Amino acid sequence: RVDLKSDHTRYAGSQINLGLMRYELGDLETSKICFQEALKTRIDYYGLDHIWTAFALTNLSLVYASLSNEKESQGLLEKALVIIGKKYDHNPIW
Repeated sequence: RVDLKSDHTRYAGSQINLGLMRYELGDLETSKICFQEALKTRIDYYGLDHIWTAFALTNLSLVYASLSNEKESQGLLEKALVIIGKKYDHNPIW
């Protein structure tokens, strides 16, 4: 038996997969919970300035946009862009 919570990367990946599945099925609230859990796990494991954390931020941003919470969505995307910009030593948007 595999304990996914002890394997942070697999656990976060599983939460993201579940979140994407629930998103496609239109279950935005459950999708949001899955993406929030994945983001928390990625921050705990990788830290705030890691590319995998940025990807988790963009997933959660997608759900907030779909829930018509544009302000929260934009804030998460801006955080992700800062991380991505640091990773690639430039800002990909501006």
